[in-house]
Amino acid sequence: MSTYVRRPTRATGVDRHTRLVSGPTTAEPTDGRSLPPVAVAVAVLVATLAGFVTDHLSPPDNARTPGALAAVLAVVAIAGAAATLRWPVPGFVLVAAGLGGYVGRGYPNGPIYLAGLAAMFVLGRRSSRVVALSGLATIEVALVVGWLFARHNGSLVAFYPGWAAAAGAVGVALRSWKFGRAEQTQRRLAEERLRIARDLHDGVAHAMATINVQAAAAAHVIDRQPAAAKQALAAIAQASGTVLDELNAMLRVLRAAGEVAERAPAPGLDDLDALLEPVRVAGRTARLEVHGDLAAVPSTVATAAYRIVQESVTNLLKHSSARTATVAVTATDGVVRVAVTDDGGPVPPPPLGNGLRGMHERATATGGTLTAGPADAGFAVRVEWRLP
Repeated sequence: MSTYVRRPTRATGVDRHTRLVSGPTTAEPTDGRSLPPVAVAVAVLVATLAGFVTDHLSPPDNARTPGALAAVLAVVAIAGAAATLRWPVPGFVLVAAGLGGYVGRGYPNGPIYLAGLAAMFVLGRRSSRVVALSGLATIEVALVVGWLFARHNGSLVAFYPGWAAAAGAVGVALRSWKFGRAEQTQRRLAEERLRIARDLHDGVAHAMATINVQAAAAAHVIDRQPAAAKQALAAIAQASGTVLDELNAMLRVLRAAGEVAERAPAPGLDDLDALLEPVRVAGRTARLEVHGDLAAVPSTVATAAYRIVQESVTNLLKHSSARTATVAVTATDGVVRVAVTDDGGPVPPPPLGNGLRGMHERATATGGTLTAGPADAGFAVRVEWRLP
């Protein structure tokens, strides 16, 4: 029966992923139905001003008294404004017919004209700009035709396109705001998925490299040095248990987005020495040199540095014959430098695989610069951050 040792997870990074994976917080708009207060205030102001002006424009001397037909035309215009929510083109055609007929009959100014403003707001909010402009043009043509028949309400016909255009512009602004929020959310989700992929790659690759090295060592000495073989098997159990904990924690976050995920502190510079333990167990020499105040390093930079060192150690275990590896960390005068070097001898530059690409992306995403390549004694990875 095979067993493995489980220990508390330190390097899951779950706390950085939970919020985006499980959805936005209540403080953030979740869809286009949440309108910014300024936009609502502008819409109310436009409607109030338009109602006030249309009600107080001087009525024609011989204006008709509104009757049953006026009521029917008002119902048609209001129904058209409501229809634009689902059927934009038929909706603004009905609005245009109602308003044009109202003007053509010579009725006095009234709140019916708010139906056109409401329709234009909906068109700007929910339809394309071409449809919104077509609606505005259709309504204005209907008003002009009505004015040609009645020769009444000329001032209203002249001013109304501006009011309607303002209502449509408010709708367009709200639609742009909605799409901008959606694009921002999608971009953040894509960035978070990339971070999760990097963490999985780094954690799994490091554990598998450790397991591979220790398994080979155990197989080599199991007959002659049972104690050394037992130590190597313990290292395998520890590495496999750690990576299983990490995978399980991340999968719980991804699989059950509505549940509260277990959280663990993100790894940082204080955890670097543990990364070097597999190198020492493999019979190689690993040194950690620290200069400066690591507590002053921001957590994002510290986590990125940890992951870069982790990937560098993984590459050393998998690809290098070096006997000595050194990790040097310096944090002074607002500059953080991390160098991982070994004495494996000059080697050709490796192809840009997922590991090196991930290291470059981590450094760049946190404001750092990374170089990786052959050095005098072997291979070197160097990264530098200049803190604000």
